[in-house]
Amino acid sequence: TALPPPAEELALAEALGATPEFAELVRAFVPPRIITNSLCRAFIEAALATQAAGATLAATLAERDDANRTLTSFAARVQAAPVKTGTPGKAEYTPTDNIRQLITAVWRRELQRRRVAIERAVLDAPPGAPPPIELNNEKSVLTRHIKLLRNWGDAEHIIPMYFAEDSPKK
Repeated sequence: TALPPPAEELALAEALGATPEFAELVRAFVPPRIITNSLCRAFIEAALATQAAGATLAATLAERDDANRTLTSFAARVQAAPVKTGTPGKAEYTPTDNIRQLITAVWRRELQRRRVAIERAVLDAPPGAPPPIELNNEKSVLTRHIKLLRNWGDAEHIIPMYFAEDSPKK
């Protein structure tokens, strides 16, 4: 049985399904390669393609779906889900705040995944090998960026640095 999608990715798909007007914001800040769940990624890609082409989501899903209609079934569940919005004690929380928070949550998860990969690489180094200074520096940068991604003002400057396949070396 397939693993359920990460909560951040599912919530982003649900929010995009409910508020397709945020497709450009998602396109600008979420490259599909960081969406780890194949159904979430396929739905988000279809929603972005629909918005760009001016087509209907149903038509885009149908042309991308398999014989079992897996994507269409997933889309129906995503679009029927209530969009989780609002932060306790923050009356001015808007749909834009929600989509930005979801974008940063997906990126924090991606950077945490990269940090874990670095930790594994350090642990897998041969005994007696010199300390991997470059990896430790990259891990420090990732840790700092993960913390900064809680604020959209910082996130909108940090995220583009990761659009290349390699992590930044700053």
